[in-house]
Amino acid sequence: MKKVLSNFIILFMLLDLCSFHSILAQVTDTLHITSQFQKANLKTLNLVNNGSVENQKDFFYFGFEKELNSIDFELKNETDKEHTLFLELTNALIEEITVLKKTNEGYFPLFKTGIGLPFSQRALSHRLFAFPLKLNNHEESSYRIVLKKNKGKPLVTSIFIKTDSVFTEESSLQQIGLGIYYGVSFLAVIFSLLVFYFIRKWRYLIYGLYIIFLGLYIAAYTGLFSQILLNENAIFNTYTNYILFSEVSLILFVLFSQKFLETKLYAPKLKRLVDAFLIFSIAIRLLIHFVVINESILHLFVKVWYLSLFVLSIIIASQIAIFLKTNFKKTSFFALAYVFMIIGVCCTILYHSFGIINTFFFGLPVIFYTSFLEILFLTLSVIFMVKDLYDQRNRLSE
Repeated sequence: MKKVLSNFIILFMLLDLCSFHSILAQVTDTLHITSQFQKANLKTLNLVNNGSVENQKDFFYFGFEKELNSIDFELKNETDKEHTLFLELTNALIEEITVLKKTNEGYFPLFKTGIGLPFSQRALSHRLFAFPLKLNNHEESSYRIVLKKNKGKPLVTSIFIKTDSVFTEESSLQQIGLGIYYGVSFLAVIFSLLVFYFIRKWRYLIYGLYIIFLGLYIAAYTGLFSQILLNENAIFNTYTNYILFSEVSLILFVLFSQKFLETKLYAPKLKRLVDAFLIFSIAIRLLIHFVVINESILHLFVKVWYLSLFVLSIIIASQIAIFLKTNFKKTSFFALAYVFMIIGVCCTILYHSFGIINTFFFGLPVIFYTSFLEILFLTLSVIFMVKDLYDQRNRLSE
């Protein structure tokens, strides 16, 4: 019995060892380009930082510590034709990217770009970082991607290898999606300006400004800002072109929510708490990006900032619950918009700061979809707000 048991244990260990080597082989495998090849996630066949096997997620996550990270992979063209493949990274806010190809003398740099360099240095005029890789017939080549990130901050991205047709088709669909988003946003801004012109209440102008800065934030996050609004020789400034949009949109949303929910009348104490936590949150964010250098202190400040945002969101949710009792229909649309905003923000934090979930769907981030739904429901709530105001005026005139 003991002999059978010992044999079983040895067999189990051998199978486990084989399984481990199978996983390792899968991670460091070569991507074979056949005539049927369309698209592949680079996460399934790579060597990270010269040999360490990464986690089994479908995206790359590099923590707070290491500033430079490398990804090695191999491509083998098994056809009789030359192929041009496209290497695409979903994160549009990477500080510096270098793509190298292995030769007899070592790795030779093909491309070097990033938000820390002028847009003109990009391999393609594209909102994302995309690089064409040419393979001759039956060529097998090794490549390395070196990612430089901001010190003390994590970096997360998905990386894909695509054929020309797939790259063009998916880029076109994403551009259509972005076009629809900004078309709806434009109509919402025009509507808010018209309402402000006729009613002369600042809350409608604040709403329009919020839509504008939210759109600028989404443009910066998706890389559209660099592609369309920056000069080719300009460098994307993380603070003025991204963090500023994020903070201003937060301020405008909080101001609009306090006006919409009439917190001065229905929840004055909670309004004072909202004001205090908003100022505290913005102050912490400024300290994180402009003052704090020490990494351990930086981690602490980031956690404090997340906590302040959490408390702020709970307070506003409480205000919504109070105002629901006075006008359910109007407030319910605002509550739905608020829920979608919270979902988008939470998913983005879980993705970028902790690498827990992948928030990209069809090449666009989840915050793009949630902010689109947020704008729709916010506009509906504003429409009902205007309707209530006119109904009230009509009743008074009678």
